[in-house]
Amino acid sequence: MTKRICVTGASGRAGRVTVAELLAHGYDVVATDLVRSPHDLGTGLLLADLTDHGQAVEVLAGTDAVVHLANIPAPDIHTPATTFNANMAMNFNVFLAAAQVRIERVVWASSETTLGLPFEVPPRYAPVDEDHYPFPTTTYTLSDNTSVAIRYFPATFYLKTTTALPTGFGFTGAKLSGAAPDGTSLYGYEIKSANFSTTAAYTAAIPPAPRSRSSVHFCRST
Repeated sequence: MTKRICVTGASGRAGRVTVAELLAHGYDVVATDLVRSPHDLGTGLLLADLTDHGQAVEVLAGTDAVVHLANIPAPDIHTPATTFNANMAMNFNVFLAAAQVRIERVVWASSETTLGLPFEVPPRYAPVDEDHYPFPTTTYTLSDNTSVAIRYFPATFYLKTTTALPTGFGFTGAKLSGAAPDGTSLYGYEIKSANFSTTAAYTAAIPPAPRSRSSVHFCRST
């Protein structure tokens, strides 16, 4: 049976490419966003406001996995309070809805800014390693830092989650994180470096790894 994968934030740049990647590999895609895309997604677009939990549940019902890209993607687009509140509501609603409709795989986009990048505020020390986390300097970053804790909430704990961290830096995940060469030492999670949209699509489609509940991928932005 063909897997049915939801992509939130499908009208955005990363969302459009992720939808295309999944369609190219034969997956049934439920594309959703708050606004219509000016581009042809190759599939229908379901308009939904994921800050509303009921809509999140309806969007995810009947899907096998979700690539969650719907967020205010940077600081200074909206007011600080709006950025934090909207992103937290969307992230929590998608994780909780995924648990409620029994989706096992959730891939979601976080940000390298959780470590303090691009260091408009000087880092606490250098060179930066994984112990520098968390270092939120905007409410956008704070929403990312706080959302990481959602997977420890009892209602969502069983979910297999992959956190994709887009980066504009030309480093592998191991070098950026200070992880061991085998890529296993960042909080015990698997670390990989790859194209963002390919990573998001691939990890949503593959079966969850039996040895790990969570993984982190540093991905080059496209």
